[in-house]
Amino acid sequence: MKKPKLILVSTLLASGLVSSYSEENNNTSIFRATNHNEQKISNLALPASHLIGEKVVNYKGENLGKVKEIMINPNTGKVAYVVVSYGGFLGMGDKLFAFPIKAFKVDTANAQFKIKKTKEELEKAPGFDKNNWPETSSDYW
Repeated sequence: MKKPKLILVSTLLASGLVSSYSEENNNTSIFRATNHNEQKISNLALPASHLIGEKVVNYKGENLGKVKEIMINPNTGKVAYVVVSYGGFLGMGDKLFAFPIKAFKVDTANAQFKIKKTKEELEKAPGFDKNNWPETSSDYW
């Protein structure tokens, strides 16, 4: 079980998303990583396990879902895209979207991620099925 976690952390280290990781900080909130109220995600060093499940909102404060996955390009070692799950109930009927990592900002004061999209845009936008994941983030965004 430790090897997959070590491989993921190594990959994220190579991508510049995470600078260090240890079992002791596994439960530390990602939002303690910075003193700034809002920062681009690419400027932070965060464990991937802390990003998955975090709330995603727009600049109006509307809930747009949660981070479902972080996809890594195995050839470059960089984050290919972040999957956001929108809508649905208990994982059923949700719509998935692939956003580039630089589309997110971290709002540390409110412990959430922000993106410049509206609920209406997500409702009308083409998402993807949980059984047919894209190879890269959508050109739509």
